[in-house]
Amino acid sequence: MKIFRDYVMTWWQVGLLKAYVFIVGLIIGSYFADLFVQYIKLMLVVAIILAIYFLYKMFSDGFKPG
Repeated sequence: MKIFRDYVMTWWQVGLLKAYVFIVGLIIGSYFADLFVQYIKLMLVVAIILAIYFLYKMFSDGFKPG
């Protein structure tokens, strides 16, 4: 079984996957809220860095098919 292989998804399948991950994140975050509160600043910094990276890649033609 090859877990790490290339996948091809349509735009709506990617949307469903993002919705699924978002909902699971909300469930886990609400269940373990006391645990995650102490790491909120770290998670915010990581989120900002990732947002800047993906915005840069999107606007600099860094994501190319194939």
